[in-house]
Amino acid sequence: ADRGLLLLVVTLIALTAVLACDRVPVDRRGLVFVGALAGLVAWTLASAAWSPAAAWPVLEAERTVVYAVAAAALVLVVTPARVASLLAGVAGGATVVAVYALVTRLFPGRVGGAFDSSGGYQLAAPIGYWNALGLLRALGIVLACGLALRGPAALRIAAGGTLVPLATALFFTFSR
Repeated sequence: ADRGLLLLVVTLIALTAVLACDRVPVDRRGLVFVGALAGLVAWTLASAAWSPAAAWPVLEAERTVVYAVAAAALVLVVTPARVASLLAGVAGGATVVAVYALVTRLFPGRVGGAFDSSGGYQLAAPIGYWNALGLLRALGIVLACGLALRGPAALRIAAGGTLVPLATALFFTFSR
């Protein structure tokens, strides 16, 4: 059910992008990207033939269809002029999650619910798994470094400032 709603949302985004513009902006790299994901969907469905339980590949194919349609929406919506804004948004979102994770550690019991000692002192909130949180932090750090090096002046300053909470939260995840 969750995948169905997500698939509906990304399909509506893709359709809106197609219907809102006079000419659909399609380049070869975008077609290869979406085509490769569509091929992965077909391969995943074909794997039902040799799978011990046919339901598993179908469920994985559902997830992969969401990825393919989201990739199509991304290719249709994000123009070269919007790439910096997209990357800044992803880095900003990763920073917001990092700050929230750090605040749950600074104010346990007041933010994020009661302190759960089962994970030790590793940051895991709000995602719930410290390695996943660490992966999101690492992605945010890479994007913030890139924006700090190549972005407009105001974005460089903001991206440089996000490195402090991102790196701190990455350290406290004790992620591998």
